[in-house]
Amino acid sequence: MAVPAVPERSLYWVDAAPFRAQLRYLMASTSLSAEEVAAAVGISARLAERLLHGRNGRPLRRVSQDTGRRLLRLSADQIRPRRPDHEAAA
Repeated sequence: MAVPAVPERSLYWVDAAPFRAQLRYLMASTSLSAEEVAAAVGISARLAERLLHGRNGRPLRRVSQDTGRRLLRLSADQIRPRRPDHEAAA
């Protein structure tokens, strides 16, 4: 029996809404841009922009499980920019 080259759709794709909210939360909590958060979590800046703003005015309805995992992998504290020690002491 042949194995499909593409995973079953229902197992590969997940609803984008919770991950869009996570991206917005990370941006608001860290004062980083979508591109900066994308770099920190390991997704493309283009994907982050499409997740936030959609494509041709239509919001993304789904993302891959891998994208979702990457967005959930790091907390705001883990990606928040660190101040240099000399500024923290001031």
